[in-house]
Amino acid sequence: MLQNFYQVFREGGFDQVMRLERLEADGKLSTRYFQNVVPIDMSKIVVNETFRDLQGRWDVDPDGRVYIAETHADYVIRVCNPDGSIDRVIERAYTHRKRSREEFQYVLDVQRTLNRFPRIHFDIDENDRDIIAIWARPDGGCWVLTSRGCYDRRPGTLGVFDAFDSEGRLVREVTLVGTGDPVQDFYAFIGERVYVVTDMLDGILALHGDAEGTAKNETAEPMSVIRYSTRGSEH
Repeated sequence: MLQNFYQVFREGGFDQVMRLERLEADGKLSTRYFQNVVPIDMSKIVVNETFRDLQGRWDVDPDGRVYIAETHADYVIRVCNPDGSIDRVIERAYTHRKRSREEFQYVLDVQRTLNRFPRIHFDIDENDRDIIAIWARPDGGCWVLTSRGCYDRRPGTLGVFDAFDSEGRLVREVTLVGTGDPVQDFYAFIGERVYVVTDMLDGILALHGDAEGTAKNETAEPMSVIRYSTRGSEH
């Protein structure tokens, strides 16, 4: 699979393009599962945080099905077969979580660091994304980290995850105990284990510099990898 991000320039501006496509063994792109095109006018640049929403919000199961949460505001996951046809749609009633003032400012600061254009305006939602991340599971189901499971988790936990079976039914909520921050760290679920790469976001932002383009996080902790088992987690 290949997540593409590129720009197509034209008179007076450019188009930001985000695609999710299957990359075959011969290097050719085949099935396209997602595309988002956002026109940017250079006379008034508006950057919407939702353009990068796909990152961390798709995965592929052992049978090649692709799980995609493609909308910012809704708890909806589209599950596609390898050929792009719809296998099922997973939905759950969910009340949006409103960001605190500090959380809103943090998202704004991150966007300013990642997008440095002159005369730029940022469109930041007052609510979190309903779905923060998705992981396909070996049994054909998936685990979903929600906004509340991410930001309102209790200390000493990696998060609270909605566990869906292979039919798309919510079967339980799972709390994983351990040291990790789903905002700053990168989580990877492989079999019955979860790997936490610490301080991933800070590392990415350090490569971009701060909002003024200067270096930051010079005294940040070095990144590390922690492995946990998902067995024996709290249900």
